[in-house]
Amino acid sequence: MKIGLEKDTVRFLYLLLLVDAIFIVLHIVHTYTNLLPELIFSIEQDRSYAEMFQYIKELWIVALLFFMAIRNMKLTYFLWACLFVYLLLDDSFRLHERLAYFVVTWFGIQPEFGLRALDIGELVVSSCIGIFFLVAIWAVYYKSSFSERRTAKRLGALVVLLAVFGVLLDMLHILIHGSGAATVAGMIEDGGEMIVMSVITWYVFTLNSTSDEILLAG
Repeated sequence: MKIGLEKDTVRFLYLLLLVDAIFIVLHIVHTYTNLLPELIFSIEQDRSYAEMFQYIKELWIVALLFFMAIRNMKLTYFLWACLFVYLLLDDSFRLHERLAYFVVTWFGIQPEFGLRALDIGELVVSSCIGIFFLVAIWAVYYKSSFSERRTAKRLGALVVLLAVFGVLLDMLHILIHGSGAATVAGMIEDGGEMIVMSVITWYVFTLNSTSDEILLAG
């Protein structure tokens, strides 16, 4: 039972990564040829095919984490689910950009270090939200079970990697905007986000599959 289950989850990961790879290839064809001129084939474009697939993955993660929170009555999973709810809403409605506008206006932030005022505002918003969830998850971490702590460490590492692509590389992309390397940087940024989100989707799916196996064995 366990071996078959592991094979199924690995196949699921391969499937997710295969779809990501297809979207990345389509993006390359769109960027460097005239075969696919429509912006919907770009992984950097809002509401593109790749972006919609990203929304679906985030929705799966939210649903699975909420299911785990309700089934196990664990606050840890609920907090992680809330974090991915924010990421889903942020990707869908650009919440950090909207909030950044108010931050820039309210505090009178000025352009610095080659970044626009709005870019700095986005960094402030993303940092504040990240710190909020970090503190909330950390507050329940030491009262959690060993398996919850292990899950928190792994999910935390993956979210940090997601932030590297979504925040740090995004800032680098802005700084080198207009140069030849900007196109490649944008591709790495969005492609990296897609791949990391696929790994997170797979990992949360395996958590549910493992729990199901334990329940069946019991």
